Amino acid sequence: MGQGSKTKSAATMDDVLDLIGELKAGNFSKQLNSTLDPKLKDLVDGLNDLTRILAAKTDQKAKDTSFIVESLGIGTWKWDLVTNSLEWDENMYRLYGANPDDFTGAYDAWESSLSSESKAEAVKEINTAIAGGKSFDTTFQVVQRNSGKVQDIRSRAFVIRDSDGKPLKMWGINIDRTRESELELELKMEQLKVVKNAKLATLGEMSAGVAHEVNNPLAIIMGKTTILLRKVSEHNFDLQSAIKELKTIESAGGRIAKIVKSLRTYSRNAEDDPFEETRVLEIINDTFELCRERFNKANIELQQDVDPSLSIRCRPAQISQVLMNLLQNSYDAVAGLNSKWINVTAQQENGIIQLRFMDSGPGIPEAVTEKMMHPFFTTKGVGKGTGLGLSISTGIIMTHGGVLAYDKSAPHTTFTISLPRAQNFQTSKAA
Repeated sequence: MGQGSKTKSAATMDDVLDLIGELKAGNFSKQLNSTLDPKLKDLVDGLNDLTRILAAKTDQKAKDTSFIVESLGIGTWKWDLVTNSLEWDENMYRLYGANPDDFTGAYDAWESSLSSESKAEAVKEINTAIAGGKSFDTTFQVVQRNSGKVQDIRSRAFVIRDSDGKPLKMWGINIDRTRESELELELKMEQLKVVKNAKLATLGEMSAGVAHEVNNPLAIIMGKTTILLRKVSEHNFDLQSAIKELKTIESAGGRIAKIVKSLRTYSRNAEDDPFEETRVLEIINDTFELCRERFNKANIELQQDVDPSLSIRCRPAQISQVLMNLLQNSYDAVAGLNSKWINVTAQQENGIIQLRFMDSGPGIPEAVTEKMMHPFFTTKGVGKGTGLGLSISTGIIMTHGGVLAYDKSAPHTTFTISLPRAQNFQTSKAA
């Protein structure tokens, strides 16, 4: 598929393998067509750039070809399925930390280099490809023989068959993605820090209200306890009166327990939590508990209209975080209005649960709605917002297989959260 091809189709993995073979043979005349496949695009663009460079340096063909394939961390291999002979190029030995003199040239030599964690899946993938179930495209870990270092390898290959479909050979490439994996882990850690900092910022804004929420029932407990102690010491003890006081203490203690539970739920890292069946009303009430006093002081009425039996399979702490982000935005938006209320409703239809989060605000300007889901975008003053709330919330809802959207047609500021009532997965991660 060279530059002279009349019909231009998107480059495939087979085309990439073919071009690498041409490079190794010293032929720099071919170019790959562009592709929209994000997994292949960078590799295709890189190989095209390099073939152009190599074509302009015909006096250093062998040296430049070897350098460029090595620098890309690409190794090529061929496996004769009939004789079980495996042939590696020089870069494969570098990737696997192996010495050509110690390499048996058989399939078992490859399998023995795999880490115990990834061996079963990699072997399954290669057997499935040979059987014709699907193409071979997988990632596994290799333990280098000379150093014990673990390398993340992505391998892609195709099977050559005879006219009857019998598999004869496999030809493929291995790509070192160890650094890519390290960067992905670093990015994930940074994302977790951002989410944690956003939570801490929200808790900071709520801290005075939470303290007041706890102090009120605590004062009741201390006051009632003092009264009971005085009555006991004065031998002025009436059983019915004492029971009444104790019930008041029990209620106040329960109030504190709810607040502490809500704080623990909200502040913890729930990214690796399993999905669990939870009542929607419980999530809403737990979230309200954290900010009820603050909203009461601002005369903002918190309303909910949710069927107590309605439940959803989710990570409750993450859904609570989304609701808290929306509550914080609504607080800032309606605090200066004459009519101040926030209303949350939920209903189920065709396996989808939709939460409608509406406040008394008149809506959001179109210029803002176009950007408000972007990270770090905020209309709040300096020190009053991170600009991450809606971005993080969008990511959380996406990991639940749902959609967070702004309803432009509603008469008041309204966000909708559409979530599947049941989840078919257990290990999704938040952005």
